[in-house]
Amino acid sequence: MKNIDKKTFVREWIKDLRSGKFKQTQRQLCKKVNGTPTYCCLGVACVTGKRLGLSKKAFDHNTEHGSGSPKHAWFMNLFDGNTNPEIILPDKTSTNCMAANDNLGLSFLQIADGLERKYLK
Repeated sequence: MKNIDKKTFVREWIKDLRSGKFKQTQRQLCKKVNGTPTYCCLGVACVTGKRLGLSKKAFDHNTEHGSGSPKHAWFMNLFDGNTNPEIILPDKTSTNCMAANDNLGLSFLQIADGLERKYLK
């Protein structure tokens, strides 16, 4: 497996969130809807990690259809043991990725902006 720093990973994750390639869902990392995979923002992070060579597969054994956050060691190492990273909202308050995606209903573009404010500014 490769090593990567947090800023590099976040840049790539943001690129994937903004790419338009991923359809958004809530409360699950990944689930199929009418045969099409849909992802929460943390599910996209798992796919980003696989694309970058941080993991052999995007999801751990049964988490593809489960709820929750990424349990990959590489993800937890990048975010200091946290499986649900914080983002900064436009009003300068913070929330975590899961709440932004599932409770606040933010789009991938809005979540990408929040990640950028938190980790790249």
